[in-house]
Amino acid sequence: MLTELRHRAELKLLPLAAPWVRRARRDQAMRDVLLAMPPAGKGSLGDQAILQGLIDGLASIAPHITVQQLMRQDWKPTETAEPSAYEPVVMGRNPERFSHFMHALGTARGFGVLGADVMDGKYGDLISLRLMSVANLAAAAGTPSALMGFSLSGQSSEATCQAFRSLHRNVAVRNRDCVSQERFNTITSTKRSELSADLAFLMQPRLRSEPAKDAAAFIENARAGGHTILGFNGNSLNVEPDERPAYTERLAFLLTTLLDERPNISVVMIPHDLRKHHSDLETAETVFAQMPEQLQKRITILRPPIDAWDVKAVAGLCDFVFAGRMHLAIASLGSGVPVACTVYAGKFEGLFHHFHLPSDGLITPEDVMQAPQNAAQRLARLLDDRERTAQLVSSQLGSVKEQARRNIQAALPDITSTKAA
Repeated sequence: MLTELRHRAELKLLPLAAPWVRRARRDQAMRDVLLAMPPAGKGSLGDQAILQGLIDGLASIAPHITVQQLMRQDWKPTETAEPSAYEPVVMGRNPERFSHFMHALGTARGFGVLGADVMDGKYGDLISLRLMSVANLAAAAGTPSALMGFSLSGQSSEATCQAFRSLHRNVAVRNRDCVSQERFNTITSTKRSELSADLAFLMQPRLRSEPAKDAAAFIENARAGGHTILGFNGNSLNVEPDERPAYTERLAFLLTTLLDERPNISVVMIPHDLRKHHSDLETAETVFAQMPEQLQKRITILRPPIDAWDVKAVAGLCDFVFAGRMHLAIASLGSGVPVACTVYAGKFEGLFHHFHLPSDGLITPEDVMQAPQNAAQRLARLLDDRERTAQLVSSQLGSVKEQARRNIQAALPDITSTKAA
């Protein structure tokens, strides 16, 4: 309780720092830096994909600009594919750290919040309010500022709704899908939000870890034998805790049914959440253990240590991906690979809209729980239609990546507009 009160007091004090940030912007030399604040510290492959997408996308627009992370003092920095020239800036209460933070914010070419799915209070109001407070501070001090590529679940808390309505007029707003854009504009009674796409679409695949290389070798051997490669991801957090054992059992039934009927399919199980409890890896191992031994020979599990760019490289080698995680779906679609998804939090509908994909590929956890046989048949039909779907994905991918770059243009309007001219 005391910690929360202290954090809320800090939020009230942040706007008072604007004169000091403005002074740094006026008196100090500008640095060729985009200061970026991730939604959380090290640990999420999805957040890592967003940050690396920003870095890779920036390299194609303004290669002289470096991304520098802004972090809370209790965070560990998110690892990137290449070391940054700048150490992360840590927001802290002691005078030295706070001074460093104000200087970094004032001398950066731009500031961006990597909003992901944390802006609506889903993980607590404090996270959302802190991110918006820093964006407001940057804008008030004259640093170009943007909320980049975030989504809204449709259940935004009242505190975050009020914060959206109170955003500084110079904070650019970019939602990563049309559903979230409509939700934001409805909350604020404006047309302030502009449509973008997830920055993770700009991340380049890199096959670096040994487990990823092993998975690639498995795929090469299976394909040489005439097999179609299915990437498979089960997210058991889509259902209530007491339903998770039954859900993994249904996933195993679904996959067993599909492989029994299609002897020319091999599977790579691709985890995209490696947290300790109910991780995708745990789900994959449980599903694998419940399958007949003769089918297990056609399956491999991509195991850690892996990074987001490894996952994208492996997903890109598949012919089709069944994804329970949005950023695995993005990694696949960003590689031109068609997907089917188990939906949650309203995330996937907007993603499919980017590619004009039919809703057949949106499978609910209830579909899996109540009728896994039907879900298997539906997945089989989607697999049969994968070449047509892949053509549709490829035809839209260039446009989607351009929408993802709009996030960067929002945070660096002067630099990116100059390049465009």
